[in-house]
Amino acid sequence: MIWQAGLPTARLKFQVLQNVGDQLTVLKLRNSFPQLQKIFRDEAAALSRVVGEALQDTREVILDFEGVESLDSAGLGELVLAHMSAEGQGKSVKLSGAQPHVRELLELTNLSSVFELYPSLEDAIETGDEFAPMI
Repeated sequence: MIWQAGLPTARLKFQVLQNVGDQLTVLKLRNSFPQLQKIFRDEAAALSRVVGEALQDTREVILDFEGVESLDSAGLGELVLAHMSAEGQGKSVKLSGAQPHVRELLELTNLSSVFELYPSLEDAIETGDEFAPMI
């Protein structure tokens, strides 16, 4: 299944790679172009909406950031809101495969201590609730 952002300027698509009952949903972030994705204001709003929808049906959402090159403060803010929403429901949002620039941004803003970060999607799926440092 592919969810496409409903905002006209957002070019972000979310592909559901795995949905295991009500336990796990993996959202692969990608766009229509071959280059890496940038998550700015419009894409961040779409990301937040899609994560919120996924959390209605699952206990854990893994965002595969392998195709994401950068994100701005709106993207960071929406990630924090998604995390807070999930945590308030006893659920979780995890990040996998972040590119070096995105990983640095998460570390500089200390969000690396808030999110469970995994070097790859496979690691995030395998470790389940265990924390696997990305560094």
